[in-house]
Amino acid sequence: ARTRELPGNYPFVVQETFIGAIIAKWHAPAQLLCRVVFRIIGEHVRELINVHFGTFGQGQLAQRVKVLLQDHLNQCMESAEERVNWLLKLEGRAFSLNTHYLADYKDKFLAHYRSAREKDRSPKLMAAIDEYTYRSAREKDRNHKLIDEYTARFTRGYPRPLLPPSGIAKVLASLVEMGIHGVKPEALAKLIEPDGMEPALIIMADVRAYFQVAYKRFVDNIPLAVDYELIWGVERDVLAALNIGLGINGENGDRICKELAQENVSVAGRREELSKKLERMHAASQHLLRIGC
Repeated sequence: ARTRELPGNYPFVVQETFIGAIIAKWHAPAQLLCRVVFRIIGEHVRELINVHFGTFGQGQLAQRVKVLLQDHLNQCMESAEERVNWLLKLEGRAFSLNTHYLADYKDKFLAHYRSAREKDRSPKLMAAIDEYTYRSAREKDRNHKLIDEYTARFTRGYPRPLLPPSGIAKVLASLVEMGIHGVKPEALAKLIEPDGMEPALIIMADVRAYFQVAYKRFVDNIPLAVDYELIWGVERDVLAALNIGLGINGENGDRICKELAQENVSVAGRREELSKKLERMHAASQHLLRIGC
């Protein structure tokens, strides 16, 4: 819809529309990060449970701890997702107090877009400017003042005249003759007829500059929220969750502890078998010592 702005001006809703389209693409990676971290932590927690509780209570203790910690981990995951969604909602409206960097990035990107546009509109002029800039950079150690008269230069004893400047160098030399000093080659691009797409370039620079500022804070805040709510969140209140879930602090805590600490039958049988073998070996060793005496 058209509004009543002056020519060359567009409502901020244009920038907001483009920014919203960009921010909308951040939802999927942020949620994917949560799921990946949740899966890795779940695997690590299950391995720790098997290592520390697998031999107690004939596997019952490990199973109960797995269920309790899975519930605790699910709660941490829900908290992390809520925090990530909250941060995504904050990014739904364009806002930044980092105005210095925002303005700096806008100027840089606007200059970049203008240069690209000028190369498309006047490729010959922009190619000449680029070539002159490149050559000037290579010959900065032999930088000479441009003059209109010939200067004698000797090579191997023979005088050779210095050729007069041409192209961009000739234009800059002419400006010096007119008393205009300090003009950079890039400034010659301003001689091109004003571009009717300048408002579009400004909108592009606004959106790109805001993206540069917004994504930097976003890529820090999202992992920080996941780290606090999900990774460190597993550690918080885990002991209370186990105590309440296992019921070891209740009236039947002693009985529950004995049941959960009951040794595996196969392990107990194996230990008894090894103990008997050790007794027989000890008795045999004593008998051999008596025979030797």
